[in-house]
Amino acid sequence: EDSGIEAGDILTKVNGKATLELGMTGTKDEVRGEAGTTVDLTLERDGKEYSVTVTRKSIQTVVASCEMLSGKIGYIKINNFDSRCSEETIACIKKMTDAGAKSLLFDVRFNPGGLKDELVKVLDYLLPEGILFQSVDYAGEKNIDYSDASCVKLPMAVLVNQDSYSAAEFFAAALQEYGAAT
Repeated sequence: EDSGIEAGDILTKVNGKATLELGMTGTKDEVRGEAGTTVDLTLERDGKEYSVTVTRKSIQTVVASCEMLSGKIGYIKINNFDSRCSEETIACIKKMTDAGAKSLLFDVRFNPGGLKDELVKVLDYLLPEGILFQSVDYAGEKNIDYSDASCVKLPMAVLVNQDSYSAAEFFAAALQEYGAAT
């Protein structure tokens, strides 16, 4: 956006290399780089080609967002379980409960999953004392993550769809198995 690129522009070359030859992974690898460095892009808009030099930046997307719905339902959208998920999700839970939420609705539709540690931190905040996650590695080592006794005592529900994967599926299943959410 800072470089004048618009939605709908077609990326045709990166640093003079055709994206069709690079493929998806090659193009991604060529575009990505250290913040502060530049990359030369050739794009097409309305049938006309143009070039632009873009300075790479570190981009942080919102992981969790929230709003109060009618009926004092605290709606919390979790986009993924990557870094900052637990921090942003717990901040949303606190914001909704502080605003007087009578129930919480978590939306993990289109959530591709993410990091187990981030998932466990959110579940620990929400759920009462007990086992949260058990895994056994290839060497037979068992690892168990526990929740403490502190928990959120509000009715909860989780929205999922066919594009909720991995940690998002586990999140919904854990809340359901504890009887904490539908």
